[in-house]
Amino acid sequence: MCVLQDLMQGASVRTIPIEMFRIVKPADGFPPLMDWMTCMWSFLYSGVELAREPIDAKVPGTTSEADDGLYIIKGWTRLSVLCYIVLNIVDTDLSNTEAVENLEAFDGVIKGCWWIPTNLSEVADKASLNAEHLLLSYRGSERQRPSILKLALRFEDSMDAKRQDPAVPVMPAERLLETLISEYNNHKSVAGIKKWQISEASQVAMKAIIFGTTVEVRELMRSHLNFNKWEHCCFTTDLLKCRRLFLNNKPSTGVPVWDSLLVVTPVSQKLLMMRMLTDFGRKAKKVRP
Repeated sequence: MCVLQDLMQGASVRTIPIEMFRIVKPADGFPPLMDWMTCMWSFLYSGVELAREPIDAKVPGTTSEADDGLYIIKGWTRLSVLCYIVLNIVDTDLSNTEAVENLEAFDGVIKGCWWIPTNLSEVADKASLNAEHLLLSYRGSERQRPSILKLALRFEDSMDAKRQDPAVPVMPAERLLETLISEYNNHKSVAGIKKWQISEASQVAMKAIIFGTTVEVRELMRSHLNFNKWEHCCFTTDLLKCRRLFLNNKPSTGVPVWDSLLVVTPVSQKLLMMRMLTDFGRKAKKVRP
């Protein structure tokens, strides 16, 4: 924690060793694979030049979290690519002449892998961190606007962090979510720009995803977006608002036997999601189930 506090002194852009970053799976899932591969090929062919667009990172506000490294706000894809390259370099057998010669071709990449230009600032907690992520997604032209699913996953992560915080009073899950949404809608510049706020319609869809799906189903949905951008994936906002997909929902057939057989259970929901994703994978990318 002392090292991170020292880094906060002086200029906002600092040069940070790559091992000080917390490179873990993002709360809303990995970036699409094609985006990741495009970044890697760009580094391999053009070299690493991060000084023009530094990584944005946050220093955690608590000692326990600071021990795990810096939070990445902007630049997770670039840092993960650099870590992948570094790991391959470290695994190279330097006694093998051919392997060493191959490393010479990546001279432009190797030089930029170790020390990372970084914009540093401090963040109080996980909820504030997720708010910064969402704010950047709305504000930054290079990012996609967050989908309903990504919004739900981010707020679910904030809810989990709040539940573990002894300073936060215990409250029902739905009320906690509403509190977090209210805090986000009043967070910094979001308060003055209505189109960046979470609308009531989006809140309804988020509640349906968080409280109406199982952890396994959300993981299936998240993994699908690892390989497909939102505009090319099998989901739509309207589809995720459909109540028939969510737990304990049943059709109004008027026949008790059929109602009991057709109610959505954790098992049936998982099977339905697996079938949707499988059908989508067999068809053209632009065809939604």
